[in-house]
Amino acid sequence: MRKYAIGLFAGLLLSFCTIVSASETVQAYLFPSKIIINGEQKELGPMYEVINYKDSAYVPIRFFSETMEAKVEYLESPRTISVTYEDMYLLDLKIVDEISLSGVKLLQPEDDVISALGTGQSIDGCFGCGLYTYYPEKKLYVITSNNQGDLKNKVVNMITTNKNDNVLGIKIGDSLSAVKSILDQYKFKYDDSLGAFVKGDLILRLIDENHDKIIDQIYFGLNTKSRFIR
Repeated sequence: MRKYAIGLFAGLLLSFCTIVSASETVQAYLFPSKIIINGEQKELGPMYEVINYKDSAYVPIRFFSETMEAKVEYLESPRTISVTYEDMYLLDLKIVDEISLSGVKLLQPEDDVISALGTGQSIDGCFGCGLYTYYPEKKLYVITSNNQGDLKNKVVNMITTNKNDNVLGIKIGDSLSAVKSILDQYKFKYDDSLGAFVKGDLILRLIDENHDKIIDQIYFGLNTKSRFIR
């Protein structure tokens, strides 16, 4: 579930100009504010302002929606504001927060991983990776992003062969057929092009190395080609 650090929005303003009569005007005040989305501060820029009307903060809907990767359209007749998401669950933060492999979570800063697990065995040859480390005692690979933007130096992929780990209740040694109901429950869909189950920008790859329809390895991470990595 996404949480926004500017409190409850009673409304969002669309940045379009319309001609109104005096009877349709309201008295509002400029309300300079920081906008923080998923822990990252977003700059409004010179085009937009936050205003206060009847003790409620109003943010330009175009800024807010496009920051969340949505498309905004305005139809003059009738006055209609349309906000369209290609995927309402671009990144399901509830799932991200729920899943921990040997104490490591997606989006966790790599410094926190090193503090908890040490430096591990560094692996070379990963383009765009920051930390790419194997922790043999945990049977866990951890990969962080080296890209600029929201995900820099944060965990973007994890691979486990540890039988004590689980992803949404799915464990090493489970049969592929037995986990289908779990994937359906969490609305993961199989993507042939990726060879993995996908929900928004989350990827879950269940690897059957021995071709016996038993899970030998679990890959959980973010789609590195997704729009989320900016």
